[in-house]
Amino acid sequence: DPSGLGTCPQLPQKGNRMDDRKTSRAGRADDNISFRFLKNGEPLSDGNALALSRLVYDTDPYIYPAMFGNRENAEALLPLLFGSEDSMFCLSNCYVAEREGAIVGLLLWKQGALTWSPALLKRLAAEHGIPLSPYLDMVSEEYVAVYEQPPAESVLSLINLCVAGELRGRGIGRRILECFFARKPAAVYELCALKDNRGAVYLYTSLGFEVYEEYNGFSANIVMD
Repeated sequence: DPSGLGTCPQLPQKGNRMDDRKTSRAGRADDNISFRFLKNGEPLSDGNALALSRLVYDTDPYIYPAMFGNRENAEALLPLLFGSEDSMFCLSNCYVAEREGAIVGLLLWKQGALTWSPALLKRLAAEHGIPLSPYLDMVSEEYVAVYEQPPAESVLSLINLCVAGELRGRGIGRRILECFFARKPAAVYELCALKDNRGAVYLYTSLGFEVYEEYNGFSANIVMD
């Protein structure tokens, strides 16, 4: 079950901004990793568009298989969403880690209410002949709608955090968050994490997050690739 994690109170202060190209741990090499915000309309290589899609899909073993049906459909539809300024899956909601120009990590975020409609996804799927998941409406109605309770505009939600498999375990996820907090200050940050994902829960609590709510997670009770 996911646990709601609340505010992260200990953030870098103004005038003490972190260099986006370096970790905060003294003596650690930066591994040629840099961090930046993407912008709506900026051109992405096919490789980076695919990397973004894979990072989103790999974040949650329940939501995205139900939303897209399978990995192949997700890898076809997500680049279209990112290229069309979807309200959630848009480039301006992406803070990425790059190595030699290739995207290797993603923090998907959104300020204020997490409103999302599947209408654009359905239209793009129809236009490009991509099959829709039979569980898409269930995801929209039973999962996404839970987050539409309008929080204060000052609340910043961290939707997905994922690092490419071959680079996990090197502290890149932590570095993404540290640099993001330095560049995007907010009164309150919030996120949800699976309770049994101990690595993620440890990371978030070590950065100052606190559990403020636990509830049953979403599952369509299906097995998908």
